[in-house]
Amino acid sequence: MARHSRVKICKDVVQTAPDNGFCASQNSWFYGYKLHGVCVVSGVFQSIDITKEIVHDVHLFKYFKYRKAGCAALRQKLFVFKIIISFV
Repeated sequence: MARHSRVKICKDVVQTAPDNGFCASQNSWFYGYKLHGVCVVSGVFQSIDITKEIVHDVHLFKYFKYRKAGCAALRQKLFVFKIIISFV
């Protein structure tokens, strides 16, 4: 977070620029992107998606739910993998 204003990567287009802000529930700052993955029970990823940090996980889960039938969501407390969806 100390140097996020100097980073020039992906900042030329507003739609792809990384997000930054403050999370009041965790009392911490965030900067960057989230990586979401869809995997089968054995752990093999079927698809991955990178979103801006500000996109809520529920919106992406609805997208995955309509694309893949029979999905269940498991949420991890890691920054990189916010949602992992496995087939039941």
